[in-house]
Amino acid sequence: MLKPLIFYGSLSLAGAVFAFVGGVNLTGEIVGPGSVLMSLGGLGMVLYSAYTLVLGKPAESVPEDLWVVATAVGAALLALWAVTVSPV
Repeated sequence: MLKPLIFYGSLSLAGAVFAFVGGVNLTGEIVGPGSVLMSLGGLGMVLYSAYTLVLGKPAESVPEDLWVVATAVGAALLALWAVTVSPV
C-alpha cells in the first residue's frame, strides 16, 4: 500500500506546484495560455491522483519501482525549485 501512496502523492505534489505557479502567474503580470494550461494541468493532476487513491484501484495502476522513485524525486525537486528559484 505504500508504493501507490508514494506514487500518487508525488503526482499530486507536482500537480499542486504547477497549479500554484500557474495561478500566481495568472494573478500577476504573466497572463497567457501557458499560465492557464499550467493551472488546469496541475489541477487535473491533483484531482486524478485523489480520485485514483480514493475511488479507484491504485495498486493495479502503479508502474515499476524505478518509475515510482523517479516520480518521487522529480516531485521533490520541483517543489524545491518552486520554493527557492521560481520567479513567483
